[in-house]
Amino acid sequence: MGLLAVALAPVIAILIYFYVRDRYEKEPKSMLLKAFLVGMATTILAVVIEKSTAKYWPYPQEVGMFSLFLFTLLGIALIEEGVKFLPLITLFYPHGEMNEIYDGIIYGVFISLGFAAVENVFYVFSKGYAVGLYRAFMAVPGHAVYGAIMGFFVGLAKFSDEGKTLLILKGLFYAILAHALYDFFLFANLGWLSLLLAVGVVIYGWRYVNKRIVYANDNSPFKEVAEETEDSEETPSV
Repeated sequence: MGLLAVALAPVIAILIYFYVRDRYEKEPKSMLLKAFLVGMATTILAVVIEKSTAKYWPYPQEVGMFSLFLFTLLGIALIEEGVKFLPLITLFYPHGEMNEIYDGIIYGVFISLGFAAVENVFYVFSKGYAVGLYRAFMAVPGHAVYGAIMGFFVGLAKFSDEGKTLLILKGLFYAILAHALYDFFLFANLGWLSLLLAVGVVIYGWRYVNKRIVYANDNSPFKEVAEETEDSEETPSV
């Protein structure tokens, strides 16, 4: 139970954070649960693809930096972000409940952290508490960042009059690139520098996402109604 708590605690904490940041029109809990469970299921597809393509990649420590980056980009990030992208764009993008930009962010995060939950349980149960603590501040927030970036652009695309496809592909590309850079720095075997660079990717990504959260909330179609309701509740009756 202790290992399970260590594996799932950071996932739950980040899910709550993004749920709370949805200021004006929160998503149905049934939809969020669906996104999380779908995200968990995508790990199976990712494992199948990664195992079937592993024979085409040399062991990371045996290749040069460029080949290593291609491995993290195409052999890991493209696959893992790709399997998360599929349900986001097919199940949630066309759904009527996605009715503001922030919804793209929250569905992207819930799918991504469903994936991260399964991955985290596997790593923590196989490698122990120390790995769980490390992943709580690195890998799990990283997955949330990738999902939020992808989701922001998907949400933006849904409510844009033009350039929808470009926005969607832009979000997928940024998520893949951020994930690839994180893994590349860790696999580069540069000692403390590898860790610092990977931490930098997560911190920069987190700051980037928080700015997009502010933008999404500021441009919510429900903002004006919510603020008018708040004002009316604060005005004393005569």
